[in-house]
Amino acid sequence: MIIKNNLYLLLLVLVTTVSSCKGQNMEEKFDWTATISAPKEVPVEVYQGEVSAKNYGQNLSHLGPVAVGWGLAGAIVSSGPDTKELPDYLGLTWVSFAEKKVYSGQFQLPKEKILKLFKDGFNNGANKPDETYNTFIIGLAPKGNIIVWAAGDGNQVEIAHFTAAETKIDTAKLSDEEKHLFTHKYVDYVLSDTMIIEPQFQARIKSQGYPNAELYTAIYRKKYNWTPKVVLPNGYHLTNWSFMLSNGEKEYILDGNKILAKQSRAIPYLLNVMFTDNEKNRYEADIVITQDKSYLPNLQQNGLATHIPVDFDVNEINRIFNEKLNKTQPADLLINIDPKERKLDLDVIQGTLNFPVKQVEFQIKNYGN
Repeated sequence: MIIKNNLYLLLLVLVTTVSSCKGQNMEEKFDWTATISAPKEVPVEVYQGEVSAKNYGQNLSHLGPVAVGWGLAGAIVSSGPDTKELPDYLGLTWVSFAEKKVYSGQFQLPKEKILKLFKDGFNNGANKPDETYNTFIIGLAPKGNIIVWAAGDGNQVEIAHFTAAETKIDTAKLSDEEKHLFTHKYVDYVLSDTMIIEPQFQARIKSQGYPNAELYTAIYRKKYNWTPKVVLPNGYHLTNWSFMLSNGEKEYILDGNKILAKQSRAIPYLLNVMFTDNEKNRYEADIVITQDKSYLPNLQQNGLATHIPVDFDVNEINRIFNEKLNKTQPADLLINIDPKERKLDLDVIQGTLNFPVKQVEFQIKNYGN
C-alpha cells in the first residue's frame, strides 16, 4: 500500500512539473551578439551601454570611437553562453563628437518581433538550409536617433527606431580615466584623426559641412516599391548576388534562379553579382552608385569597406526615385552586364519610362574556372 501511494505521489509530481513547464512557455535561446554602428562623418563613443535579456547582458561600452559606416558592424566582443534568450532591453549613454553632445536613453526592444525574425530566419536559396540572424547592430545617429538592425549571413533588417534625450554628465563625479571622454582635447582628436574620419569624408566636411542631421534616419530610410533584376547575355548564368541599401538593410540571394518579389526597399548603393559562363568560368561584378573613383580600389583592398559613398546623398539615383517615379507604381532596377565588352548599364524602369543611372562605378572580374 505504501509503495502504491508513493507511485501515485510521484505521478502527481511529474504531471504538475510538466504542466508548470508548459505554463511557463520556456524561452527559446539563440546564439547572438551585439555591436555599435555610426556614420562615417559622425563618430560616436559609448560611455555606458548594454543590450540585455532575462539572464544575460552584453556590455557595449569601452569600444572606443566608432565611425565604421551606417549600418555596418563595429567591434564585436563575444562573451557569455553560446545561446541565450533574446534581448528585450537597450540602455545607452554616448558622446556624439560632431555635435559635441551627450545622449542617453533606456528602451524596450520589440521582443515578439525579434523572436519571429529569429524563428523564421531566411532561406538564401541554392538548397542551403535556412539560416537565421545572429547580430544586433545598434546605429547611433545625430539628434539622439537610434536604429537597431538584426543581421546574419549577408542579410540585415531594421527592427526598431528610438530617440534618446540629450543629457549632461557631471564629470566631477567621474574617475580620471572616464573624464577624458568629455574633454575638448579628446573631442578635437577624434574629429581630426583621419583613421577615424577618413580623408574623403574630412574633405567633404571641410567644403560642405556635416550632412543633414536627418540624412541617415529619415532621408535614407525612405522606401520605394522596386525590384532588382540582372540581365546577362546568352551562355551566362547568375549564381548569387547581393545588394546593400541606404537604410542599412541588406539582401543576399544564393540562388540565381530565385525571382525576387516587388516590395518596399530603400535605395541601393552597392550591388554585387556573381555568375558563370558555359565553360564554368566564374565572374564577379561590383557596382557602386557613386562618382568616387577611389571607392572600388578601396573595396578591392579591404572587402569590408562597404560604407555608403561620400557623395551618395547627391547622386542622381535619389532624384530618380524621389522626383521622377510614380510612388503608386512598382519599378525595376535593371542591371545589364556584358562580360565580354566589360560594359554595364544600370536603369530604373517603370512602365514605359526608362531612367539611366550614369553616376556609377563598376568592375567586372573573370576568375576563370
